[in-house]
Amino acid sequence: MLFIPCLAIALGTWKRGSKAFEVIYPILWYLGPLNPQSGLAVLDYLGLHTTAPVNMQPLWFGCGIAGLVLLALIGVPSHSLQ
Repeated sequence: MLFIPCLAIALGTWKRGSKAFEVIYPILWYLGPLNPQSGLAVLDYLGLHTTAPVNMQPLWFGCGIAGLVLLALIGVPSHSLQ
């Protein structure tokens, strides 16, 4: 549940806008959770496929979410933190 908002915040911070997320999210959505075959289950961030990485290795997904939050914090300009 936290992956998409963290991805949006990290991309928005680094790209200084929403266009990157607006392009990447539909691609992830159609190739991951909405893909009826499990060939691209590696992109299933919702865990709809039984072989999705979020089901098999949730700790790695948690670390990825923490990494996205860290990237977002690193990308924030220092003048906006004051």
